[in-house]
Amino acid sequence: MKICEILPRYNEIINDLSHTLEIPQVDVKDAILRSYVIDYDETDNRLRQVLCKAYRGEKITVAAIGGSITEDSGEKCWFERVSDWFKSNFPNTTVDSVNAGIGSTSSFLGVFRLEPMVLKFKPDLVFI
Repeated sequence: MKICEILPRYNEIINDLSHTLEIPQVDVKDAILRSYVIDYDETDNRLRQVLCKAYRGEKITVAAIGGSITEDSGEKCWFERVSDWFKSNFPNTTVDSVNAGIGSTSSFLGVFRLEPMVLKFKPDLVFI
């Protein structure tokens, strides 16, 4: 399944997860989260695993790597909103956030920054 097929199904995935685990439905209202979910294995399995882990109260690490939009130190950049979403929807879970956004950098540099700035923290979910 391609990521473009997952994003429109995001609420359906959450609902299926909720019914499978008999957990309360998660109301996803933040379009930012739906817009930036990237799943490296091109299925919804990874996202389900992270949500299950968060529901169980286990610590999760979410990370982002990118340029100036990711780094944005304004009022609230998109990644801070995503991190806040996890914290508010899973209050019994410790959510560690790793923001590896650096302005004026391209994907070429991002490849070299991925290991030392993101992967060394063993993130459960990475946004690119």
